[in-house]
Amino acid sequence: MLGRNIIGDLNLKFELFDEWLDGVLITDPQKKYVYANNAFFILFQTNQRKLKKLASLEEFARFSNKVIYLNEGNTFSENNTNSQIESGFETKDGVQGTVLVITKKIDENNTMTFFKDMALEVNLHNKYHRELAENQKLINKLKDAKKKLEIYNKDLEKLVDERTIELKKANQYLKTMANSIGQALLMFNSKGECLPVYTKTAEYYFGKNPSGLQITQVLNLEDDDKKTFEDW
Repeated sequence: MLGRNIIGDLNLKFELFDEWLDGVLITDPQKKYVYANNAFFILFQTNQRKLKKLASLEEFARFSNKVIYLNEGNTFSENNTNSQIESGFETKDGVQGTVLVITKKIDENNTMTFFKDMALEVNLHNKYHRELAENQKLINKLKDAKKKLEIYNKDLEKLVDERTIELKKANQYLKTMANSIGQALLMFNSKGECLPVYTKTAEYYFGKNPSGLQITQVLNLEDDDKKTFEDW
């Protein structure tokens, strides 16, 4: 009967699976080799001669997912047929990989199993997680650097405040000392700008607050005198 053994009928050529990109394996009720396409041979790095020598395909490979039909002792069940199952595998020759397996019972004499190579997906998945872990490390480093910078800024602000207070105290001390001697004293920088350190006598003597003014302006020097003073 045609419906009894479609795949087993020699009039149906298995060559239609030869160019499929996914691996195809057909076995009999004892899991003996019937047919495999080129993609299967490439994926599992084997050949037809080796498979035909096996009493059962159970001897060929072990799948990490225990429900896979081709594992030793397994029979058809709802858990391993007509559904996609991802599993790692290792052949008796040591070939390893990860595949997506779909097993279908064609009729009472033939079983077809499809194998999709998941190596690319697994590698991309692992690469994604590695990059994610590296990014997380970078984020953690940036967070740590931010915390250290915040602590540094707080310490710097505190240090600036302390130095400002110390400078104010020093200026006040100098003013007090200068005023106590009753002399017209003032200070100016290399640009000739008078500093806010001067005695009351200087302010009284020159008739102006010298702070921030040019020393030549405070001294009321003429142009010729200004040049002489600046050269000095």
